[in-house]
Amino acid sequence: MGAIHYDTDETGDAHQFCVGLAERARQEGVKFRFCSEVRGLELRSGRIAAVVSGRERFVAEKYIIASGSYSTLLLRHVGVYLPVRPVKGYSITLVGGGATAALRIPVVDDDLHTAIVPFGNALRVAGTAEFAGYDLTLSPGRIRNLLTLLREVLPQERFDATLAKPWCGLRATSADGVPIIGATGIIRFIREYRARSSGMDHGGGIRKAARRYYVRRASGC
Repeated sequence: MGAIHYDTDETGDAHQFCVGLAERARQEGVKFRFCSEVRGLELRSGRIAAVVSGRERFVAEKYIIASGSYSTLLLRHVGVYLPVRPVKGYSITLVGGGATAALRIPVVDDDLHTAIVPFGNALRVAGTAEFAGYDLTLSPGRIRNLLTLLREVLPQERFDATLAKPWCGLRATSADGVPIIGATGIIRFIREYRARSSGMDHGGGIRKAARRYYVRRASGC
């Protein structure tokens, strides 16, 4: 058994990253509307007229969809097919109890499609891929698998399984993993879609590519 050590590899807390990014966006004038669930897209004469939430209609000059796995559902109702499906991934997070001292650098097992990552005072095990549609029910078997993998990678450590905080979420996945960026057949409507499971490390580059695309369209190039 062997491994490859990447001395330039880095990890980060995705939640803290998003909070910091949102704050920077606010400083640039961006306004966020949290707890406003998008119910649909209003279409009139081949044009997007508004984005409809439970309480409001949002009207703009341009519309960009970047709604993860739910982009497919939103676009389907206006006749746009997006070849993307949700894939449910799981994680467990152990806080304290010696979890931090157990590992100093991330370990990724490509065969098992699992990553064990230390961050802050916690240790997170993430992986697996379950095709269950939009069902967000936690599978006890999947959680047990992650705990088993943790013990296999760090057999010398004793972890208290009762401290593990389980989580699951939907990864937006396309057949080839290539991001989908471009205009739809609907006037004034652009789709920017990240169809990768490793969003945090690829997201920055994808956003730059999307921005260049928008700028070129705005300038007529």
